Amino acid sequence: MTSSTRPSQRQIDPAAADALRGATKLAVATDTDDETLAATRTVAASLAAEYDVSVVLYDRSEETWMDHPHPSGVCDRADLADRDRQHLADQMTEFDEAGVEVTAWIATVPSITEIVDVVLQAGADVILLPDKTDHPKLLDRLKADSPSDVVERIISQNLDAPVPVLVDDGSTIRVETTDV
Repeated sequence: MTSSTRPSQRQIDPAAADALRGATKLAVATDTDDETLAATRTVAASLAAEYDVSVVLYDRSEETWMDHPHPSGVCDRADLADRDRQHLADQMTEFDEAGVEVTAWIATVPSITEIVDVVLQAGADVILLPDKTDHPKLLDRLKADSPSDVVERIISQNLDAPVPVLVDDGSTIRVETTDV
């Protein structure tokens, strides 16, 4: 079976397409200024529209990380205005334009690995990550592997049911697999 072409010029591996066909909610990492995450967000909007899945934007920006109490969890647009997260509300517009239902998740810790909380608490059943980020956070820099590799390993070790981690390497969307 050959890969199909995405409107964003990404190829999609058949296993990744199968994962999206069975999904209902896609978790997508985002930030305020990371261009790689922005490109993956655009791909996510296209994929979510094509496969009819909703999206949770996982915000890993550090704007309020040191605030106490720290706001975290699922947010809609009204919550975002109250939490000084206009960048998320702006990013949600791309999904609105694609006809995709979208919410946001403010992370307790801005590490990419905390996207697992979106799986556990918001019901995401597939994750899309870039193979690298332009601005890795401190906790991410301490890990030697790619963000998707680390997330896939954490999910494999800590969840009873598998949750596919899809990787956007800039040309192909594939399923991340690691040896646990």
